Amino acid sequence: MPYIKQEDRQWLVGVEDALEEAGVATAGEIQYLISLVIREFLKDNELRYATFNEVMGALAGAQQEFYREVVAPYEDICIEKNGGISGYNDLFSDDKEEVSGWTILKDGHVASYSSGPLRSK
Repeated sequence: MPYIKQEDRQWLVGVEDALEEAGVATAGEIQYLISLVIREFLKDNELRYATFNEVMGALAGAQQEFYREVVAPYEDICIEKNGGISGYNDLFSDDKEEVSGWTILKDGHVASYSSGPLRSK
Protein backbone atom coordinates (compact mmCIF):
# COMPACT_ATOMS: atom_id res chain seq x y z
CA MET A 1 0.00 0.00 0.00
CA PRO A 2 1.25 3.46 -0.82
CA TYR A 3 -0.01 4.98 2.40
CA ILE A 4 2.59 6.82 4.44
CA LYS A 5 2.04 8.88 7.57
CA GLN A 6 0.85 12.44 7.05
CA GLU A 7 3.98 13.87 8.68
CA ASP A 8 6.17 11.80 6.31
CA ARG A 9 4.38 13.31 3.31
CA GLN A 10 5.32 16.91 4.08
CA TRP A 11 8.42 16.95 1.90
CA LEU A 12 6.26 15.81 -1.04
CA VAL A 13 3.91 18.82 -0.90
CA GLY A 14 6.17 20.80 -3.26
CA VAL A 15 6.23 17.89 -5.70
CA GLU A 16 2.43 17.63 -5.62
CA ASP A 17 2.08 21.38 -6.12
CA ALA A 18 4.49 21.33 -9.09
CA LEU A 19 2.56 18.44 -10.68
CA GLU A 20 -0.76 20.24 -10.22
CA GLU A 21 0.64 23.41 -11.75
CA ALA A 22 2.35 21.69 -14.68
CA GLY A 23 -0.33 19.08 -15.32
CA VAL A 24 0.20 15.62 -16.75
CA ALA A 25 -1.47 15.26 -20.13
CA THR A 26 -0.37 11.94 -21.60
CA ALA A 27 0.50 8.38 -20.63
CA GLY A 28 4.00 9.09 -21.91
CA GLU A 29 4.33 11.91 -19.39
CA ILE A 30 3.14 9.58 -16.62
CA GLN A 31 5.77 7.02 -17.60
CA TYR A 32 8.47 9.69 -17.81
CA LEU A 33 7.65 10.98 -14.32
CA ILE A 34 7.65 7.44 -12.93
CA SER A 35 11.05 6.88 -14.55
CA LEU A 36 12.41 10.03 -12.90
CA VAL A 37 11.26 8.81 -9.50
CA ILE A 38 12.84 5.40 -10.09
CA ARG A 39 16.10 7.05 -11.21
CA GLU A 40 16.25 9.10 -8.01
CA PHE A 41 15.57 6.00 -5.92
CA LEU A 42 18.33 4.09 -7.72
CA LYS A 43 20.81 6.95 -7.16
CA ASP A 44 20.32 6.58 -3.40
CA ASN A 45 20.40 2.78 -3.24
CA GLU A 46 22.82 0.01 -4.10
CA LEU A 47 22.40 -1.26 -7.66
CA ARG A 48 21.57 -4.90 -7.08
CA TYR A 49 18.70 -7.26 -7.76
CA ALA A 50 17.09 -6.67 -4.36
CA THR A 51 16.86 -2.95 -5.11
CA PHE A 52 15.43 -3.57 -8.57
CA ASN A 53 12.95 -5.98 -7.00
CA GLU A 54 11.86 -3.24 -4.59
CA VAL A 55 11.18 -0.97 -7.56
CA MET A 56 9.21 -3.67 -9.38
CA GLY A 57 7.24 -4.36 -6.20
CA ALA A 58 6.46 -0.65 -5.76
CA LEU A 59 5.29 -0.43 -9.38
CA ALA A 60 3.12 -3.52 -8.99
CA GLY A 61 1.69 -2.20 -5.74
CA ALA A 62 0.92 1.18 -7.30
CA GLN A 63 -0.81 -0.56 -10.20
CA GLN A 64 -2.89 -2.69 -7.84
CA GLU A 65 -3.80 0.30 -5.69
CA PHE A 66 -4.85 2.27 -8.79
CA TYR A 67 -7.07 -0.65 -9.80
CA ARG A 68 -8.53 -0.99 -6.30
CA GLU A 69 -9.18 2.72 -5.72
CA VAL A 70 -10.09 3.93 -9.22
CA VAL A 71 -10.77 1.19 -11.77
CA ALA A 72 -12.80 -1.28 -9.68
CA PRO A 73 -15.29 1.34 -8.40
CA TYR A 74 -15.67 2.64 -11.97
CA GLU A 75 -16.32 -0.90 -13.21
CA ASP A 76 -18.92 -1.37 -10.46
CA ILE A 77 -20.72 1.76 -11.70
CA CYS A 78 -20.61 0.45 -15.28
CA ILE A 79 -21.94 -2.95 -14.19
CA GLU A 80 -24.83 -1.28 -12.38
CA LYS A 81 -25.54 0.87 -15.44
CA ASN A 82 -25.04 -1.71 -18.20
CA GLY A 83 -25.25 -5.08 -16.49
CA GLY A 84 -22.51 -7.59 -15.82
CA ILE A 85 -21.29 -10.50 -17.88
CA SER A 86 -24.12 -13.00 -18.12
CA GLY A 87 -23.56 -16.17 -16.15
CA TYR A 88 -20.55 -15.19 -14.02
CA ASN A 89 -22.52 -15.08 -10.79
CA ASP A 90 -24.15 -18.41 -11.64
CA LEU A 91 -20.75 -20.16 -11.62
CA PHE A 92 -20.85 -20.49 -7.85
CA SER A 93 -24.56 -21.23 -7.42
CA ASP A 94 -25.57 -21.25 -3.76
CA ASP A 95 -22.20 -22.54 -2.53
CA LYS A 96 -20.88 -19.09 -1.65
CA GLU A 97 -20.91 -16.46 1.03
CA GLU A 98 -19.46 -12.96 1.05
CA VAL A 99 -17.01 -11.89 3.76
CA SER A 100 -15.82 -8.26 3.59
CA GLY A 101 -16.01 -8.22 -0.20
CA TRP A 102 -14.44 -11.67 -0.68
CA THR A 103 -16.55 -14.47 -2.13
CA ILE A 104 -15.77 -17.58 -0.11
CA LEU A 105 -16.89 -20.95 -1.47
CA LYS A 106 -18.28 -23.48 0.99
CA ASP A 107 -15.14 -25.62 0.55
CA GLY A 108 -13.08 -22.68 1.87
CA HIS A 109 -11.54 -21.56 -1.41
CA VAL A 110 -11.53 -17.85 -2.21
CA ALA A 111 -13.31 -17.32 -5.50
CA SER A 112 -13.18 -13.59 -6.14
CA TYR A 113 -13.12 -10.11 -4.68
CA SER A 114 -15.72 -7.46 -5.33
CA SER A 115 -15.58 -3.89 -4.08
CA GLY A 116 -19.37 -3.90 -4.18
CA PRO A 117 -22.14 -6.33 -3.35
CA LEU A 118 -22.42 -9.62 -5.21
CA ARG A 119 -24.81 -9.37 -8.09
CA SER A 120 -27.14 -11.98 -9.45
CA LYS A 121 -29.47 -12.13 -12.42
